[in-house]
Amino acid sequence: MQDGSVSPIGAFFRNKWVRLILVLDAIAIICIVVALIIDSTKQSIITFNVVPADSQISLNGKSGYSNGSYRLVPGIYNVEISHEGLDAKKFKVDLEKDGISAIITFLHQGENFDFYTLRDNIGDYLSLAEIASAEYNQTTDQDISAEGFITEFQKNYDLYSAQLPIEYRESEGYGANLSILKNITIRADYDCDVTLCVEALMVGTDSRGFVNSLLQEKGFNVEDFEIEYKIY
Repeated sequence: MQDGSVSPIGAFFRNKWVRLILVLDAIAIICIVVALIIDSTKQSIITFNVVPADSQISLNGKSGYSNGSYRLVPGIYNVEISHEGLDAKKFKVDLEKDGISAIITFLHQGENFDFYTLRDNIGDYLSLAEIASAEYNQTTDQDISAEGFITEFQKNYDLYSAQLPIEYRESEGYGANLSILKNITIRADYDCDVTLCVEALMVGTDSRGFVNSLLQEKGFNVEDFEIEYKIY
């Protein structure tokens, strides 16, 4: 145009807001390309199977990892696994190109495995039995401190599943003069806050010691169960 006026297209691209949007679009495209390039270098996989399941996992000091699989750039990684109240564990993993590595382990406190540290979650009990049993210990660090516990827990869990409920009736007299001395039902409580819970329903009697003796007769280790006594 000979009169010096700007064409509509030129005016459009001279608008500062249009130029800002174009710059932002260019930056976004560059970021996407860089992300795709970085992602293409993540050719190795690391998998975590840790008990307790809510343990915190960090790689080279970066937290936010949990049980599952992650695709990473090949290299050497320092892995730290921690949980409140339990001893942390550290591993060094050399991830090769196209390689797959797994960290399978559990946390505990001190030298001996403590039954009660995992008491809040039946899933943790069962996961531990899968990865650290004496017959097939899969743990990366070959930690055997839980093997005896798993054997003992499995015994209790089998009893819990097979032996309950326990019904007990004790009476005296005959016919219309029959008196109920003890009317007790012991059953599994699946709605409690901890793993192995038992409800003892007692009608007209408070026989807590007798309830414990009934469980012991069936092979239960009373100390391993949380018992709620209910009197009606």
